[in-house]
Amino acid sequence: MNNIWYRSTAAVNVPAWEDRGSLTFQHGRFHFSGGSRDVVGSILAIGRTQMGTNRWVHVRYETDGQATDAYFMDGGMLGWAGVLGGNKRLAAKLEAASV
Repeated sequence: MNNIWYRSTAAVNVPAWEDRGSLTFQHGRFHFSGGSRDVVGSILAIGRTQMGTNRWVHVRYETDGQATDAYFMDGGMLGWAGVLGGNKRLAAKLEAASV
């Protein structure tokens, strides 16, 4: 998936994202490739976290033996795609890939 917004913490900031890029996932793993960072890990849990007016997709994951968190949002239509169902679809796809 392209045009994905990424955050490493659950905080409301401007701009809303720390990085933007693409997200791939399969076989219980995900890979976010952004303009300034790559985030890769094994999915432990998927949830939703409210930040401002949006419910970001919260991914608890493991990398190098440590559990950590990442937050993703469908950044299409200047972020409105997430509000209009994109985040719900993104969460469902990540859930399906985590099994």
